[in-house]
Amino acid sequence: MKMLLSSRQILAAAALAVLVFVGYPAYGQDDPLPSWNDTPTKKAILNFVGSVTKEGGPDFVAMQERVAVFDMDGTLVPQKPVPIALVPVMAEIRDAVARKPFLGDKPAVAALLKRDEDALHAAGQQGVLDLIAVATDGKTTDEIAQNVQPLLEKENHPKFDVPYAKTVYQPMRELLALLEANGFSNWISSGSPVLVTRELSMEMFDIPPERLIGSNAGTKLDERDGRSVLVFDGTINAINDGAGKPVGINLSANDCS
Repeated sequence: MKMLLSSRQILAAAALAVLVFVGYPAYGQDDPLPSWNDTPTKKAILNFVGSVTKEGGPDFVAMQERVAVFDMDGTLVPQKPVPIALVPVMAEIRDAVARKPFLGDKPAVAALLKRDEDALHAAGQQGVLDLIAVATDGKTTDEIAQNVQPLLEKENHPKFDVPYAKTVYQPMRELLALLEANGFSNWISSGSPVLVTRELSMEMFDIPPERLIGSNAGTKLDERDGRSVLVFDGTINAINDGAGKPVGINLSANDCS
């Protein structure tokens, strides 16, 4: 499996690029990455794609082995003021604290309710997962999933004043499209819960939900209204962050082999 670039390299490249948030680009023959500044990073990406797709070349990679794995928050979309996975469940978090005030003692929950961005980000990925657990506890997977896309389209990002669903970095859209056009299978490996990210992946990144690797909230089987449903139990099964990301990527690669 040929990996493209590390998340850190992608982040550095994105920071150099001109960020535009509207629509997919119309690619010209001469420049498939028109929003990127003309830097060594851009040239390295284009040279890499050219070398691994040149049949007979020393770096050629067969199409079935061309895989690119991206982080999401801070790489494909802005990470502030809150990770995008929290946007569809903000109301649920406030409702949960209103019913059970002790939940507000969790550092990440307290930071979110106070709109303290520094404290929220200091809580790290575990803080995000604590928030997701509070928001989803007792709800079915369908109840959470059905609200993701509509709320991302309704809520505007406070800085860019466009719906969260439109906040994909334009240079990264171009990079994803370039890789797909050259036979790569694009994946996302995010610390955010996979249930949320797979609901937005196709619309926002043109990446099928089965190519999403993420953290998993605990669920249990229950019966509601005569139907068998999966219900969140307020726990986190696996954290797909830090050292957990290579583990998640490896498990997903084995599942697809």
